Formats: sequence, structure tokens, C-alpha cells
Amino acid sequence: MKIFHKDLIPEPEVCGGSTTTFAKDAPTEITSREIVRLDCVSSFRTVASPDPKYRYIAAFAAKVDDGALAGYVCEVGFEEERESKLGVVSDAVFEKLIAIVDKYRFAADNGRSHSVNGLPENFGGHVSVDYASGEEIYFSDNQSPVMSGEAGAALVDCIKSALKKDAVKGLPSSKDVVSFHWEERSDDGGYHLIDWDGTALHTDQKYGFDGSVYVHDVTTAPEDFDKIRRMVDSNQLLFWGGLPEYNIDLYKRYKKTMTFRLKDGSERTVVDGMKGPDFARNGIFETEMYVGDVMRKYK
Repeated sequence: MKIFHKDLIPEPEVCGGSTTTFAKDAPTEITSREIVRLDCVSSFRTVASPDPKYRYIAAFAAKVDDGALAGYVCEVGFEEERESKLGVVSDAVFEKLIAIVDKYRFAADNGRSHSVNGLPENFGGHVSVDYASGEEIYFSDNQSPVMSGEAGAALVDCIKSALKKDAVKGLPSSKDVVSFHWEERSDDGGYHLIDWDGTALHTDQKYGFDGSVYVHDVTTAPEDFDKIRRMVDSNQLLFWGGLPEYNIDLYKRYKKTMTFRLKDGSERTVVDGMKGPDFARNGIFETEMYVGDVMRKYK
């Protein structure tokens, strides 16, 4: 095993080799009492005793324009017995999450990252907690659970309870979506615009490398647009407004946004690169791929 400080770049490892890094300045005590985003994943499949309540958990909560976007994934028994839910709840969930983070001393492991090359995904996990003060907790291990089974169950059960008892009422749903706008712009001047009102789909595309423009219009079936609405529901895409974005160069060079227009004339926009829950982030990519499939279907 090789151990590095976070500001040093580890050399490549052979399959099975391990690397541990430490962020030297990561605080082990947090002064802020206001969480703005929590994203935790941990597998307990390798734990034999004591038997954890869940074999795998993912817990997420983040402040958004409508309250708190919160969700969970958990496995009871084998993988096919997976349960998940995502929705908008009251901000009160953060007070309970702070108590869990404090009780199980997440900050004590802040800055530590352990990685073994060649392991499959969802074998270990990570803990990421962002505070209003700018303080943060982050640690990860792709080999072993990153928290106790009791801590994982507490996170999931907290969010389960909030979704059941403190869900925000009166929010729009996918049934209110009347049209969809996709916009992708690259730093070379290229763009790809799509407008779809449920039956008429219009696309306008410019290739940055040669300046050529492609415009196409098709008429689609209503059921094609219904699938967009199902994707909106399953990933709660109407309620991502207010999420922070990753500071990654790729997202700056290729800016992608999805805008859903509602019956009342309002709009809800999702930006690729928002720090949404891992278990729903593919919703943006899947929506993009699906619209491309529809365009090819009627080409």
C-alpha cells in the first residue's frame, strides 16, 4: 500500500494495488450548523457480522429552490430487493441530518481516501457533506464500508421519514409539462438546439469545426413525449433548480441545459453538471439520448 498527501499525485498502480491519500488541511471538527448538501453512499455487502439493516445505501439531500431535494436507495437482502425514492421535502430534514453526522463522527475521517485498483463499482462508498460556511467533509473507500451499518440505516430512515411526513405540497408535476427545450453550446461556437412541444420536434444544429448548419423538423406521436414525462418524474428533474454545479472544465466547454415549460407559462431548467444525486444524475444523459432516438426514429 502506498500513502500520499492529497497534494501529491500518486503513480499508477497495478491491479490489486492500493493507494491511500490524506488531505492535510481537512478539518476534523466542523463549526457550521447548516448543511446545504449531503451525499453518502456505502456498501455493506462484505459485512458478515453484525448483520446490517441494509446491504447497500445511498442517501442524498440538498437545498433547492423549492425546499430540499432528498432521496435514498437501499437494499434489503439481495440486489433485486432494492428500494429507492426521490422527492422534495421541508428544510427541517437538515437538522436531523446534522445530528446523524455529529453522532457518528463523520468529520473524524475527513480528507481520507483509500482506493484499491480493479474493484467493481459500489463495493465501498463515500461521504460528502457541504456546509453553508464553505466547510466540507469528504472521505471515500472503494474497498470497505465508509460508515457503520447503523449510521447508514440512520441516514436512509431519516430521509424515508421526511419523504413520508414532510413532503412539500402543491408542486408541479410532469403532467404540467407542455414542451421541452434542449440547448447545448460548445466553446468552438457550435450549438445544438431542440424544441419539442409534444408532437412537433424541431432541431437546429451548427457544427463548430466547419460552421455547417443542420435544421430538421419531424412530427412525433404523443406517446413519445409521454416517456419524457416519465423521465422527469423518476429523476425529479423539475426540482433541481438551486443545486450547485461541479467546477469541472468539461461542463464549461460543453454547456448543456434542459428546460421544461409548464402549463402556467413558467419554466424549470436543469443544467448538466449540477450536483444532483448519483442515482438520478443519469436522468439528464438518458433524456438526451432518448430525444436523439426519437429524432432518428422519424428521420
